[in-house]
Amino acid sequence: MTQAERSFTEAELAELVVSGQERLERALDGGDVAAAHEVATGLIAAMRAFCTVYLDWLVLTDDYVLDELGHEAHVRVTRPERIAEMAVRTGMSLADLVAGQALVAGPDNDIERNLGAAIAAGERDRALEQWLEAERILRDVHDLRRDAISDLLGQIYAEYGADGLKAAQMYAAERGWWKESMPHDFELDPAVRLEEVAFMLTVGAFSDLYVTEHDDRWIVHQNVCGNCGRQVRDRYRDGEWGLRTLAEPGPMTFGKPELTIYQTHLAVIHHMYAIDLVGAPWPSFNCIGLENEGHCELVVYKDPAQTSPEFYDMVGMAKPGS
Repeated sequence: MTQAERSFTEAELAELVVSGQERLERALDGGDVAAAHEVATGLIAAMRAFCTVYLDWLVLTDDYVLDELGHEAHVRVTRPERIAEMAVRTGMSLADLVAGQALVAGPDNDIERNLGAAIAAGERDRALEQWLEAERILRDVHDLRRDAISDLLGQIYAEYGADGLKAAQMYAAERGWWKESMPHDFELDPAVRLEEVAFMLTVGAFSDLYVTEHDDRWIVHQNVCGNCGRQVRDRYRDGEWGLRTLAEPGPMTFGKPELTIYQTHLAVIHHMYAIDLVGAPWPSFNCIGLENEGHCELVVYKDPAQTSPEFYDMVGMAKPGS
């Protein structure tokens, strides 16, 4: 495939990773009220969707403890005060927690109503102010739920070791949204698959990205990963947070000496489980572990069957047919 035959121009690749704020500002400046409202609604829905997936994962992990480890183990890992502690450490106020509950529940909330009213009235600054408030609160909800999953999995790891940690993640993967979303994603046109991943990472996970295209793949370069990268930067550099790491090099750490508990799901769910389910990692991750506050990459292959064997080798699995 030549450069002229590639799916995107450099300008189009840059458009894939435009921030939520810039997308809304463009829509507001376009003067089409209906279009601006549609953009705002879609942006908030993307942020809400990530939070919803995290909640599903958290509940499935809780189910695993009760179903597989029993009531006494369930009592030991249930720590409501720890959730409250992490919310305070995140900087969430009581008002934020109340507003966050309404925002993640659906579009019937004061912030979205105020945003819609400002768009309808042509009040650009007020609309942007409401959007920024929604983004701020949903970012905190995203981070709180991510941290809650990390903490619960960390407790499982502390008591049941790496085998327990892997089992908990596989239990969730087999019952959660991954079992539907991964086959669906592989059925999409490759360019659409990339577009959706880039949008959700940029808007739903608050990542800072750029994308490069190659003959057989796109590389998504994360200057700041919105999930693990920000967690490492904002949590793991402060020992008071108490979030655990997996320090046993092996398939669950991509062979690296140490990964955060959250990062291990990239190996377990996005590689091991995905290989079993759809035949290839989805996406393929070049995770750099505790250095992930810097630059890391994920790879979207145009044809998943062409995924490099290295992405199988790093989790101790063979590429099907190899």
